[in-house]
Amino acid sequence: MRSLMSLERNQGTEKPVVAGTEGRGRRLAVAAVTMANGGDNIAVYTALFATCEGFEVPIIGIVFAVMTGLWCLAAHWLVNHRAFGTPIRAYAHRVVPFVMIGLGILIIIRTGTIQLLKH
Repeated sequence: MRSLMSLERNQGTEKPVVAGTEGRGRRLAVAAVTMANGGDNIAVYTALFATCEGFEVPIIGIVFAVMTGLWCLAAHWLVNHRAFGTPIRAYAHRVVPFVMIGLGILIIIRTGTIQLLKH
């Protein structure tokens, strides 16, 4: 919501991002934030971990770390792609708030949470 509200405030004051001039030193920070935000999944998957054998928990952690790395590499490649990178860098800050709100609404509907609000 903060990103969505800042779109209106910053309209017309945006500076175009030139490939290679921003973000090179942020790769480790992005990976660290991704891992930290993914850490809350441990709470969601507590039941899974409780039913796993002792050796399976580290395997799940390793798979999570590897997949996070692969997603980060895929995102890096996509943003720096010759054809896709420029539009992504130019419009992502405008699209992401709507995508996140849409995902939130979809999750609320698909999980049946909307039914709980009716009672």
